[in-house]
Amino acid sequence: PDLRPDWNPAIEAYVMADLVGEAPNLRSSCNVDAIRADGADSLGPGGFFFRQLTRPTPWLRAPRGLLNQVPPLYPDEIADQTVAQVPALQNIVVDDVNHFTITLSDRGAKTVADVIRTQL
Repeated sequence: PDLRPDWNPAIEAYVMADLVGEAPNLRSSCNVDAIRADGADSLGPGGFFFRQLTRPTPWLRAPRGLLNQVPPLYPDEIADQTVAQVPALQNIVVDDVNHFTITLSDRGAKTVADVIRTQL
């Protein structure tokens, strides 16, 4: 992932906690099958998780993807289609973040925290 634009102590801790293996063969500890299953459960065919929502629920999205690329992980057309199918979702794009810096950068974390506070 591209974490360089907003590198900070939280990102350093995240990377070090996630890193497994022996140099020079280091890799993420993430389980690819679990990630795919989670994505399919949320947005895949059937979108089971999202379709259970009955109360207004913020869906915070990043305008850039895992590697800081455009289009993001959830492009606008997919988000628009999902929100049309699941009216409880409130589509919120967090400016100038990627899939990771939406929670790991100071700017992204502040925005996410502000939205969470509106739900308390």
